[in-house]
Amino acid sequence: MNDTSTTFRSAPEPEPVVAENKVTPKPEVNTTPLVDPLFTMYEQENKLPFTADYLDIKLTWDEADMVEDVQVIEDYLKGLVKSGEMGDTIKQAKEKLKNLEKFAGIDKIESQAQRIIKLSEFVKYLKSLETRKHDNVL
Repeated sequence: MNDTSTTFRSAPEPEPVVAENKVTPKPEVNTTPLVDPLFTMYEQENKLPFTADYLDIKLTWDEADMVEDVQVIEDYLKGLVKSGEMGDTIKQAKEKLKNLEKFAGIDKIESQAQRIIKLSEFVKYLKSLETRKHDNVL
């Protein structure tokens, strides 16, 4: 028999465990307000009317050809709030504008200019109906 040397390997020594300083993340703070923001305060807080934000004309709403249309819609919504027909919340204003667009037959793929003009004209039409309705009441 051959005399061969046998070498046994020893198990590798485990590396020392170094305790890591783990930074535990702070719990997320809910930043959403508990109360829906007021529609009538939107322009003061955001420096633009809600209608401009809703129709995504933030950069052009104050141009001469759009200011009047935006104002007509804003005044109509504020009138609804004042009369109690609509709550003074952004959520309700958004829903009202969605419904007005639907009733006016405004398609979402139309340009912002077309949407604002059609919506403004539809609001003027609704106001004229209200005026006639009140004029005919005895």
